[in-house]
Amino acid sequence: MYNKFMLVAILLLIVMYLFKCKASGNYTGREYMPDMAHSRAYDVYVDGPGTRTKILRESGDQQLDYQLFADGKVARKPVAGTVPRGQKPYPFPNTEQGYEQAASYENPYWDADKKILEEGKQHYTVYCAVCHGEKGQGQGSISAAAGGPYGGIPNYFGDAYIQMPEGKMFHSMHYGKADMGSYASQLSKDERWKVVAYIKSLQADYAKSSKGLPSDEAALAYVRGKNLALSPTGEPIVSELESMKTTKLKVGDKFVLKNIFFDTGSAGLKTESYYELDLLQNILNNNADSKVEISGHTDSDGVPENNLTLSENRSQAAYQYLISKGVSEEQITFKGYGQDRPVAPNDTPENKQQNRRVEFEVIE
Repeated sequence: MYNKFMLVAILLLIVMYLFKCKASGNYTGREYMPDMAHSRAYDVYVDGPGTRTKILRESGDQQLDYQLFADGKVARKPVAGTVPRGQKPYPFPNTEQGYEQAASYENPYWDADKKILEEGKQHYTVYCAVCHGEKGQGQGSISAAAGGPYGGIPNYFGDAYIQMPEGKMFHSMHYGKADMGSYASQLSKDERWKVVAYIKSLQADYAKSSKGLPSDEAALAYVRGKNLALSPTGEPIVSELESMKTTKLKVGDKFVLKNIFFDTGSAGLKTESYYELDLLQNILNNNADSKVEISGHTDSDGVPENNLTLSENRSQAAYQYLISKGVSEEQITFKGYGQDRPVAPNDTPENKQQNRRVEFEVIE
């Protein structure tokens, strides 16, 4: 009898202990994954056990539930329409009008180096190649062109896409377009632009060979839809005068016109020179009270008298073009200095090229 009583008492104590543990929240029972049922995640936007913090009274030992807001929450969702500090929201809506407006959105990686393009290629391979293919011809593994179930996947080198604005490409990746869903949750804004830059590099490689374009720069300008001025060798012209459109000239200012082109030994102005001379025309129009001298210079090769004549004729050619564009004869003059004013020793081809130049100088 005594043994039976003791056994019942022990069983009763075990049941009471287990009931106490379960009531206190420490009982896991026979749950296979208790953490899935009793989440330890800290959800700040709902009222629950995880949203309150235990704090001590100033007296020292008694803990109280502390809640930041009256409804038990310790944080609030951002106010509608606000954005985190330092972030700029995408400005165009998910509409056809927004898609057209996105054409003006500039890619920060338009001149991406190899490292950036390699990053773009990695993202492209993961997210885009399955449809568009590794080469961008719309022949990914799930495309109808490769025996897959999805048709209508564009070929990046078709007429409708080869010069597509990068902003439109980004817009399609941001919201999705036709059968393609949005990639905004898979790729950050920065990563999406890198993918666009990589696609443009694929298009440029194609355009260079198929269109017979003279350089990588010219091909990239073509696929970006930019009508950039090109030098006689096919390189895009980058002029220092581009940043001087609103500059106020002062006496003594002197600038080398680095993109004025002539045939060797000739004063015939090449048409590729017009871009920089047009920039100079705009600067002169904005500085109507200034007077400038257009000067020609040569290297030391040849007869000095012939060099003087050549430099005079070249400066005159630039002068006459500006006059034909409406610049006043009262504002500009020209003069040739031949080989008398070198800016470098005439001892290497590179230095001689520096000495063969046309300049303008503000004289009044």
